[in-house]
Amino acid sequence: MTCAGNRYCLRMTAGPMPGRSWSLTEPLTLVGRSMGCHIRVDDSHISRVQCEIAREGSSVRLRTISERNPTMVNGNACNNAVLTPGDVISFCGISLVIDQNPAADTAMAPSAMDTRTTQSLDDIVHLQSSFDANRYTHDATLVEDLHSLVGIVRALGKATSLDALIAQLVNHLTDRFRAESVWIGLRMQADGVLILLPPVTAEETRTAPFGVMREACAMSVGLMIEEAADMEGRWLIAAPLLHGGESIGALVVGHPRSLGEFTPADLQYLVAVADCCAPLVRAAERFEQMQRDMHAKSEEPCTSVQLLGDSREMRALQGEIRRAAAARAHVILQGETGVGKELAARMLHDHSARCSGPYIVVNCAAIAPELFESDIFGHERGAFTGAIRRRKGLFELAQGGTLFLDEITELSLANQAHLLRAVETGTFRPVGAERELKVDVRVVCATNRPLPDPEQRYFRNDLFHRLAGIVLRIKPLRERRDDIRVLAAHFLRTAALHSANHPTGFTEAALEKLAAYAWPGNVRELRNVVERACDLSRGRYVNAENILVEDATPIEPIHRENATLEDLERQHLVAMLQRHNNRVLDVARALGISRSTLYYRLSRHGIKARQPK
Repeated sequence: MTCAGNRYCLRMTAGPMPGRSWSLTEPLTLVGRSMGCHIRVDDSHISRVQCEIAREGSSVRLRTISERNPTMVNGNACNNAVLTPGDVISFCGISLVIDQNPAADTAMAPSAMDTRTTQSLDDIVHLQSSFDANRYTHDATLVEDLHSLVGIVRALGKATSLDALIAQLVNHLTDRFRAESVWIGLRMQADGVLILLPPVTAEETRTAPFGVMREACAMSVGLMIEEAADMEGRWLIAAPLLHGGESIGALVVGHPRSLGEFTPADLQYLVAVADCCAPLVRAAERFEQMQRDMHAKSEEPCTSVQLLGDSREMRALQGEIRRAAAARAHVILQGETGVGKELAARMLHDHSARCSGPYIVVNCAAIAPELFESDIFGHERGAFTGAIRRRKGLFELAQGGTLFLDEITELSLANQAHLLRAVETGTFRPVGAERELKVDVRVVCATNRPLPDPEQRYFRNDLFHRLAGIVLRIKPLRERRDDIRVLAAHFLRTAALHSANHPTGFTEAALEKLAAYAWPGNVRELRNVVERACDLSRGRYVNAENILVEDATPIEPIHRENATLEDLERQHLVAMLQRHNNRVLDVARALGISRSTLYYRLSRHGIKARQPK
């Protein structure tokens, strides 16, 4: 028998989750913004319970609950209606369509390789809404199963963590079925991928019956399958974990065919266990996520940003930043892309006497040259077409605090001239204004280009001398390799909060691979690599295979003893290409030569610059 819940599903076509579907597996499905609703839409305009959808035999019926917001069916206000495929339910900008559940209509024809039996949730004695004592008085097995079901639900309710709950569930299923293997798969909400709990080895993952899990989830029924493979095979029984009108995972129990087949009573009991424990699994999962979020928030520094690292170079930089913070002079931060110049600027502000004032960040590379004056200095009403009101510039907004100009060398020379006077005198005139404004602002700027620029091709010398009260250079990550482990551990702790397996550390091989890489993208690249490795990890530790880098070979050092000028030039060009990830334009800028000159020198030494991936 196929129930209405297995035949129909709701699909959102308009709203915050377009394309998402919910199978109508529950006898009563509530829709609204309340936490108790099966289909929850977090929108203050929607009632706590907007409507309910009830299963009535082979059909489904809609009832409107909200008295404030009307529920529309096919464009007409409706309080009570029988729904058919294609009907559209709408309210407050949300649209839900009644669809046929494709998984329920798919005929599961037995193949030459396996045979299967399905078990609907409606046919499980222990899950039926009405109690019939006569069913239990003549069947001791049903009484035993009911007692066992109550016991496992009580035991799972006392579990203090998701790991403890999963372990207790695995032990119970192993004892109950005398099973050789038990798999518990949970679906990730982001992409629907199934992961195994508890985490297992790569070999065990390859042999796990993910196809059976996906089938049970899609059909919302229990399955009993005999998988045949030549002379050997195994019996499997599977049940979906259903919560809130959707499948959140599946339970699968299996053993070799030589140990005998499972019975329909076994399948019925597993489906009952899955249906009863699914809300507990979801609650434990969400509770642990909430605890991790609270723990992460409590560990966030509440006063200042800190640059992480234990190397001698990083400790020296931290000391220089603190000394610069105590001064009043403007500061230039130099360093390659991704070394942490913005963090250093924030740390400088937080340790200065201006820490209680505003901290304004400006990405100079993102400002259109013709809008620079308006963005930095502001404008008066009517100064130009579209200036319908007075607007404060970033200099004025930074009054009493710090103005951080990132990538300052990307400004045009003309706009650098506009900036010079404001930096030198602290006065500026908004666009269209008659009077000048005076502000007390400390300017901190950053660049990945070499300064000063003697030929003034991209930066004015007078502006450099005005800004260079203090110049701090942040060394690239390859020059402070002792920081790699500290930074990698920090990024892993942050990324693990929202990953599937929440890995707690790296294997030694993974750490060695991290230490051997040249890191042309510096700390930013390290963070991205660690976050990606965290997502790829399937165990408690990130291994070397999860570290995806192009080449884990360190930059060859330049040996000056007995080396010719040609040798030194070639080695330096190779090192610069590795440092800038083969970006020829960045290498030319760093060397202070034109791109054509760089290509000439590369060809002379037989060096081919590969395009970055």
